[in-house]
Amino acid sequence: MIFYKKYILLALLAGLWLFIHPYKAHGADATTERNISIKLQQIHKYIAKQAVSPSFEEIFLHTVKSFKGTPYEGYGHDPIGPERLIVKTDQLGCVSLIELSLAIARVAYCGDNSPKTVLEEIQKMRYRGGQIMGFPSRLHYFSEWLDQAIDNHILADRTMDLGGRTMSKEFNWVTAHKNLYPPVTIKENRLALREVEKNLSQKRFPVIPQNEIAAIEPLLNEGDLIAIITEKQGIIVSHVGMVTLLGQKRHIFHASSHLKRVGISSYTISNYVHSKNERIGIRVSRVVAPICPLI
Repeated sequence: MIFYKKYILLALLAGLWLFIHPYKAHGADATTERNISIKLQQIHKYIAKQAVSPSFEEIFLHTVKSFKGTPYEGYGHDPIGPERLIVKTDQLGCVSLIELSLAIARVAYCGDNSPKTVLEEIQKMRYRGGQIMGFPSRLHYFSEWLDQAIDNHILADRTMDLGGRTMSKEFNWVTAHKNLYPPVTIKENRLALREVEKNLSQKRFPVIPQNEIAAIEPLLNEGDLIAIITEKQGIIVSHVGMVTLLGQKRHIFHASSHLKRVGISSYTISNYVHSKNERIGIRVSRVVAPICPLI
């Protein structure tokens, strides 16, 4: 992975700050750790009750669904200050639902019951290279989050296998929305993130166009991840959810700003994408069973 000179300088400064002002990298409070512990116990009980050991895909699916009804939390509005891992279980956004569920499922699959291991897994997914080195080290664009998860064999991309094609996009959403991301007002953060956006703008990303989704929808497995591709300026993925079945039809299970909670869309995936003109396609990925023990 390419690290730009400005980003390296920022990382060194962040490391110096942390040496002078140490903080707990895992920013979960006691209540959150207790909630994660309870959730892990629930997933372990689910695994133990099955006549046949469930697959990792089944464990992940069960974990995501166990958050049904959890209140929705939007993105952004990060406080200015030292970057730390913040994890919530009582409010979830579309990415944090998937991220938290993946971490819990991976830990439970490997027979671990430690909330700290879950937090470590989240950090590996949320930050570039798994290292907290300031606000720019967080993977603010889900397309980059997805690519890192694929590189780390946490997910496998299915888009091209389903007949997808590639597209590029100009990235500038984070640096253009200081009201949503207050740390961007700090010059060093802004410059580092512009380098990230420049790099992403030079890449091509797989996508299944809107008018081809209905044809491939029967090939989607329950538990597959669906990233919604948008025509909004400055960003390529605007939302993410998981495939779930209602009868024989495939719907999206997600943390929804419309529902104000985690739940199931009333639309099939194809109809969900067609319901807004700005939604122009999807990217599909599938969870990969971890190698245990987790490192």
